[in-house]
Amino acid sequence: MLDMRMNNKRIFKLPNIGISSVSAACLSDDNYFWVFDQNEQRLKKINNNYEVIHKSMDLRQLLGVTLNPNFLTESNGLIYLNVPELGILMFDIFGTFYSSISNTDIDVYDLKGFQVINDKLVFYNNGELTIISPASLQKEIVPIPRSNNVIDVRLEAGNLYQLENNEAKFYMISK
Repeated sequence: MLDMRMNNKRIFKLPNIGISSVSAACLSDDNYFWVFDQNEQRLKKINNNYEVIHKSMDLRQLLGVTLNPNFLTESNGLIYLNVPELGILMFDIFGTFYSSISNTDIDVYDLKGFQVINDKLVFYNNGELTIISPASLQKEIVPIPRSNNVIDVRLEAGNLYQLENNEAKFYMISK
């Protein structure tokens, strides 16, 4: 785990607690962390004493397929697990499956990551910044400065950050 200056704060040795393959991880709102245990196909919450304090059911039983997630985040009491071949799975703070959004629902099939801002999913895809409400699946497209070299775009504190091949640009968003 790193602090805000990217200094090593703590090293978690997950194999010591039987977790040898993690495909996605994130810090939780209470400063513990979530991991997706690839071998057991479970979402697990781990405290600072290396104890698994919450875990999901084996998601193969729920979905009938082996998952290969690439991104995990927690926001406002929900955990979001991105599975590129399926969509986004949502869980409550105890690891209980809550809901899902399929790739066809959002018309995106190679999502690498996203932000959750005001309970909406925000992501860059095909030259556009897209905002989707998980409850209604209502989609909003936000215009961004055009460039052929955009790698990723993020919204942070009223600013738009655009990562390009050789530089990062930032734009103030007027209200």
